[in-house]
Amino acid sequence: MINFSQFPAHWTLERATDVLNRQAKRDAAQEISIESIDHAANLIREQQEEIAILEKSLERVQSKKEEFCAATARLDALMKDKRDELIASAREGREPDYREIDAQLAQVRDVLAQYADEQVNVPAAIASIESTLSDARAKADAVLRAAQQFVSRHYRAEYDKAHQAYIDFLNSAEFLAKLENMHALFWLYRAFDDRYRTGLFEGEVDQVEQYLEGIKHAGGKGVLDSDRTRVVYRDHLKRLEEFGITKPDLSSDPCPSPLEVHIAKRVYDEFQQSKLDAEPVTANR
Repeated sequence: MINFSQFPAHWTLERATDVLNRQAKRDAAQEISIESIDHAANLIREQQEEIAILEKSLERVQSKKEEFCAATARLDALMKDKRDELIASAREGREPDYREIDAQLAQVRDVLAQYADEQVNVPAAIASIESTLSDARAKADAVLRAAQQFVSRHYRAEYDKAHQAYIDFLNSAEFLAKLENMHALFWLYRAFDDRYRTGLFEGEVDQVEQYLEGIKHAGGKGVLDSDRTRVVYRDHLKRLEEFGITKPDLSSDPCPSPLEVHIAKRVYDEFQQSKLDAEPVTANR
């Protein structure tokens, strides 16, 4: 058994598994290269189209499962009847009469012919489609996460560019608009950033508030128009949503910390070792 006393409180195997699963999703996203938002939008659309096709195919096959299973069961019964008739005719010294059985077999064959594209195996077809659909959904999740991280990096770069532009035009009439744009870009950067954070630190602070204080000390108003800032933020969000790029759901799927991932791996490794230790040892003879 796992000795949970060596780990911080509230650690369980279930939590470790959840942490590792969440990290695995992010690792999968790292394998996908995104070149632009348009590229991300195309990948997302392709995944959505593939999933829609698979879901429609699964729905079509599932709707016929009962009919198919009934037909295959009837086929087995008729083949048994045919065997029984052959045995009976041999005992009675007559020719076997398969007319009624063959007529019913023809009906069953007509039903099974509808499933030629499923290779006359609807349950196997359902399992295959479900497996492919599961893989497609996992790929779609990875693509979306990769797009989210690209957007986060994109807006981080945009934020940095806007910051430099503010420095360059500090004394121009445009400085308030630049600050408002910076504020919205930082919101977007943080909204799409899926990294684990221990708190704000240098390089991750929205410097707009600091600049506003400096402007006030310099004699300016140092007040942003919050409505214009929200318009910039919402315009970007709307455009991204049109591309199918939504913000990460960090409330239900928070990024695990490096410590959590480390502990989760230890918990899982000890669980696997405990399973091996619990297995009986077979003596060599």
